[in-house]
Amino acid sequence: MKGFLPLLLLVLALAAATPSRSIADKKFKSSYVDLVMGSAMTPTGGRPSILVGLANRKDVPLWVRVRFQSAAGVTSCDSTRRVEPKRSAMYACEQDTLLADTEYPFTVSVYTDSTLATAVDEGSTAIHFRRSDLKEFAELNEAMQLPKTYDNVVHTEKLGLGAMLGPGGNGDRVTVNPDGLECEARNGPIRIAASQMRAVRMVDGGSNGPWVAVDYDLSGERRMLALRPSLMKGSTNVYLMRTSIETLLSSTSGK
Repeated sequence: MKGFLPLLLLVLALAAATPSRSIADKKFKSSYVDLVMGSAMTPTGGRPSILVGLANRKDVPLWVRVRFQSAAGVTSCDSTRRVEPKRSAMYACEQDTLLADTEYPFTVSVYTDSTLATAVDEGSTAIHFRRSDLKEFAELNEAMQLPKTYDNVVHTEKLGLGAMLGPGGNGDRVTVNPDGLECEARNGPIRIAASQMRAVRMVDGGSNGPWVAVDYDLSGERRMLALRPSLMKGSTNVYLMRTSIETLLSSTSGK
C-alpha cells in the first residue's frame, strides 16, 4: 500500500493520536474555514509529512490555499484545493524529517472562485511538536505497517455485563495481516478476511478499559469480534491495535 491512506482513516487515526498541544498558541480564526487538525504522517515507504486539515464552514464551495513557510530544517510547500460546502480537505507538506521543538508555520488563504484573484480571508499559525508527540506519531506509523502482531489479547464475540468483567486469562495472539485478521483462540483460530469486515469501532468496557470491536459478515450473517489487552499481561495498546485494524479495513475499502 504505497502513498497516503484514505482521508477517512487519517482523520480517525490522527484525531485520536494527535495531542492538542501540536497546534501552537497562536490561535487560527476564520469565518470561512475551521482548522480541524494539525498533525503528521509517514506513508509506507515514504518520508514524513506535516498535515493540516481544514473544513469549509460555508454553504458554497471555497478554494483554500495553504502555504507552509520555510524555516530552519523545514521544507516549504504551496497547495490549493477546492473544498466543497461543509466538507474537509487535507494538506500535506513532505519533510526530510520531523523535528521536536520546531515551529512549522503556515498561512491559509481563502478564495470564492478558482481564479484565486483576491483572498476573502487569510490567517497564519504554526504546528509545534514536542518530543513526546513525535514518539506517539512513530508508534502510530508503526501500527499502520502490516503485518502487525499483538500478544496477550483477550476476545469475546458477545458484549454485555459479562464482557465488562472479563474474560480473564493471559489472552491470545492477534495478527493483523494485509489481507485479514487472525485471532489464535484456545478453541480454534478465528480468521476474518478483509473482504468480510464492515466496521471497526471502540466499545466502552468499564473500568477494565475499552474494546476494539470488528463487525464482519460470515455466510450472510453479521458477526462481531471484540478485542482488548489482557488484564493480567496487558502490554498491548488497544488504540494501536485499533489503528492496525483500521489500516486493514481502509486498504480494502480503498480498492
